Amino acid sequence: ADADHISGAASLIRRFRVRRLVISEPFLTDPRARAVLLAAAAVPTVVVCDGDTLFTSSGIPVRVLGPPATTPGWKPNDNSVVLFAESSGLSVLLTGDSERRAVAALMRHPPRADVLQIPHHGGASSKSLELPAHVRPAIAVASAREWFLSPEVEADYRALGIPLEG
Repeated sequence: ADADHISGAASLIRRFRVRRLVISEPFLTDPRARAVLLAAAAVPTVVVCDGDTLFTSSGIPVRVLGPPATTPGWKPNDNSVVLFAESSGLSVLLTGDSERRAVAALMRHPPRADVLQIPHHGGASSKSLELPAHVRPAIAVASAREWFLSPEVEADYRALGIPLEG
């Protein structure tokens, strides 16, 4: 429920036809999420945790890989919904704002993926050589401004031979 993820969500929900809101359990009780939940009152809301599967409107399965069902003491970023989708020979792992705890949980059964969204915008708090080494993406994407991507994280991906886009 950090502002960098939800600050425009309420207005987007009011402006566009949103078919489904997918959230983790802790989002429901985060006071910062109140405006989003109010704006989405008429939108079907799905609360997910690892092990769940969602389906796109065209029937493509999207596996939920995180967060775990219970996350006592976890920071909001670690409660990000982590998704894995594969279609037409292309696989994508979306890690949201995951930091150390969520990345460690994901490492119990990391999937291989062609595209990896680098956890927590590539910030130092999500640094993990294990994740990209196991996922072995053809490309990694940092959803951040240039100044946020940690030089150490960038160096790790480059050392593994994984091209970065941002």
